[in-house]
Amino acid sequence: MSKEECKAALAKHASINPAITSTEVGLCDGLSGGQWCKWGSAWWRELGSLSSREFEAKEEWFSEGVQRRVGSGESVSFWRDSWVGEVCLMSRFSILFQAALDKDASISSSGRWRNGAWKWNVQWRKLLFSWEQEEAYALMAAIETTGYDPDKRDKWIWIHDKSGVYSVKNVPSKLRCFVWRMALQRILALSNLSKRVIARTDTSSGCPFCGSAEETVDHIFLSYPVTYGVWQSSYSWFGLTSVMHSGVIGNFFGH
Repeated sequence: MSKEECKAALAKHASINPAITSTEVGLCDGLSGGQWCKWGSAWWRELGSLSSREFEAKEEWFSEGVQRRVGSGESVSFWRDSWVGEVCLMSRFSILFQAALDKDASISSSGRWRNGAWKWNVQWRKLLFSWEQEEAYALMAAIETTGYDPDKRDKWIWIHDKSGVYSVKNVPSKLRCFVWRMALQRILALSNLSKRVIARTDTSSGCPFCGSAEETVDHIFLSYPVTYGVWQSSYSWFGLTSVMHSGVIGNFFGH
């Protein structure tokens, strides 16, 4: 994030006191490439840290920790889900993935039962070259001994816990702290800035992005259209349906 981009983001809110922007916040030129400001306010340092290499290295902590445990295989993607080891087959056998006829095939559609035994039948869109066939042999060797039970349901497991269950203790401490601040309504939304007389009193505390509601913590993390879409996509990913609560606390207790 460059200095100009940061200024543009702050200008879009149009409610931050200019004196705070130039002194307490501490704008600087070194935000790109992870060289974020180290002498500004805690808020600005946290904003700058979002572009740091340390943060980028950890941003996939959740997706890398979940894995599919195969039951019937009907809801598990053969190529895209991690169900053989910790890496999905799409990444592990990228050359074969490009040659696959159905890149969105489920496990159950990638084979058939024959004489009481499961036989894999991965379809290719072309004849494989000799070096691709060697990859195909390695693929078959990797999945040959994978358990497959048509009478059980597919499920998600957390690979970093022996129980396979994801819990709060698995969440990075920085994220737990952020969620705690969010639950206490201590995030610097425009509504909170107005109450603290940090935002200018001659401007609205409405959401500068959608303009349909006041920019409160609940709006940012629940009802803002983009955020709401993320919640719904998360529900869909886990195969769940839920009614969204209007407040952050109610939404967490409701889950």
